[in-house]
Amino acid sequence: MKLETIVFHENSQSHKDCLIAEEKVSEPLQQAPCVISLVKLPEATKEKMAILFRTSHAIAKNARPFSDFKWMCNLDEKKGLKVGKTYRNEVECRLFTKYIAKAEQIKLREELEETKFCSILSDGSTDTAVKEEELVYVRFCTKGNVNVKFIGIEAVEKADSANITQAIKNQMDAACKGWEGKLVACVTDGAAVMSGGKSGVVTRLKGDKTYVIGVHCMAHRLELSFSDAIKESAMFRRMDELLGGLYSFYHKSPLNRANLIKSYATLKAKPLMPTRIGGTRWVGHLLRALDHYLRGYPAIVLHLEQVIDTLINSWPTQTLNVICNIKYSSFIVFFLCLCIFQIQSPDAQGVRSVPQAKAKKFHSLAKESALLQFCGFLFDVLSHLSSLSATLQKPTITLAEAHASLLATQAVLDKYETRFVSVII
Repeated sequence: MKLETIVFHENSQSHKDCLIAEEKVSEPLQQAPCVISLVKLPEATKEKMAILFRTSHAIAKNARPFSDFKWMCNLDEKKGLKVGKTYRNEVECRLFTKYIAKAEQIKLREELEETKFCSILSDGSTDTAVKEEELVYVRFCTKGNVNVKFIGIEAVEKADSANITQAIKNQMDAACKGWEGKLVACVTDGAAVMSGGKSGVVTRLKGDKTYVIGVHCMAHRLELSFSDAIKESAMFRRMDELLGGLYSFYHKSPLNRANLIKSYATLKAKPLMPTRIGGTRWVGHLLRALDHYLRGYPAIVLHLEQVIDTLINSWPTQTLNVICNIKYSSFIVFFLCLCIFQIQSPDAQGVRSVPQAKAKKFHSLAKESALLQFCGFLFDVLSHLSSLSATLQKPTITLAEAHASLLATQAVLDKYETRFVSVII
């Protein structure tokens, strides 16, 4: 390289800008302009900004809308805190949250650079805009402490393995350079697009690293196993029909709901409304539905019997007899009878008979001894499965703890194997 070329580059503006940038990066943090400006701030201003930043952090942490920032500042002012008159709007709250997120990202980046190994946890979801979003978490250990941290979320055009893999790589590249060399495991659900052996997301992330382990989420796998094991049971289908029907019967009718509460009051019991058995956590939702049904069984049966025993068509006949005994002209009696039969039309009778027919069906199912025994048996089983699921979802669980919990649950279920066999089949 010629000397004049080096001299020309040294005198260029781009070289001077790079030197200035390098000096700013290498200078101590205490001498940075932003730190000097912060130190020079008055103490009152520091306290005010600290309150505003804490409020913004609380809003973001609890997934509250930015519009809450204004009234929360007003509340702080009523408490006697000095929050000032500026920055009290949702635009500034969004800005505060942005800088808090940047500070947390820097802290996370430093932690990931220090760790030697990490695992990726990923799952997809659809947001309110009906867009497929991929969420990425990372699990790592620093100084003996196991951490599970949120890395980021990214929208994917199509939920296939190529786009999902690229979204995960983009988020990990922004969080930690050289994460590929630290990756030891990938945790996903059991979908083929995630855990497929040929072109799944886990296979793409592993590449030629055969030591990387693909893990099917244990809590999700537990629920799938329970669903596969129970779906062939005819008794479970009847129980599903009963609990699902009771939920709709009381959830969609304020009258039925109010009368059920009265039945609880008659029995001097705490009201427990039937809940739906489906949801994101099948074991937990089904356990809760069974718990409410079994604890509220006397009140539910009492109300169903009241609905069945109600004489829907008795009031027009009684009213007609009263009118006929009144000594009025035949025209007035005819007019009143016409009004009654117009009010009690065949359509109205059909509508009112529907809840009664449903109540008869639910009452018949609820009074079956075998079905009631099956509900009690399933409640016992789900209590242990739910406890196991909660243990498997602990962020700091170890492989030994998961294995011990699984063996303990299996031992309990083995004792239940001979109970209610004829009922389940």
